[in-house]
Amino acid sequence: MMNIETKWLNDFIVLSNTLNFSQASKLRFVTQPAFSRRIKSLENNINCQLFNRKKQPIELTSEGIAFKALALKILAELEHGVTLLNSEVK
Repeated sequence: MMNIETKWLNDFIVLSNTLNFSQASKLRFVTQPAFSRRIKSLENNINCQLFNRKKQPIELTSEGIAFKALALKILAELEHGVTLLNSEVK
């Protein structure tokens, strides 16, 4: 069973936009080594390499491009669901 943290999805989105681990880690307020571990954890959990690290700047793999659309959809759905729940409580 997969165990994916939403912070990893947000990390992935930021990295996919910046294509720079150092810059993305700063934007996510985490050290670069910790940020790299979180991206690697995400990749390990989905059993897919999302970035080509051999190129500079890094680039999304074809799997990374497909996963970005999925991650954005998941995060949007989650935010929408939480908003609905919160509006029902009040």
